[in-house]
Amino acid sequence: MREAAIEAYLTSKVQALGWLSYKFVSPGTRGVPDRILISPTGRVMFIEVKREDGIVSPSQHYQLSRLIGHGCDARIVWSRADVDALFAGVPT
Repeated sequence: MREAAIEAYLTSKVQALGWLSYKFVSPGTRGVPDRILISPTGRVMFIEVKREDGIVSPSQHYQLSRLIGHGCDARIVWSRADVDALFAGVPT
């Protein structure tokens, strides 16, 4: 499955749950995650979307590690199943 299809599925899923989904672009900073998700109660997640055979670049690993090191919820989703699992039992 193409990365764009997984990202579209993620976006539709979060919108159905009442979350916000923003495309994350940071000019001059490589490797930032694809999406910032915000729940109705203010929970924030940074999500990198990859297809199942995708490759996480060194700059993406670096940025995800930095976010996690700062106490953020930062993850990679590789499939629709990962998106479903991300929200299974997740309180808003």
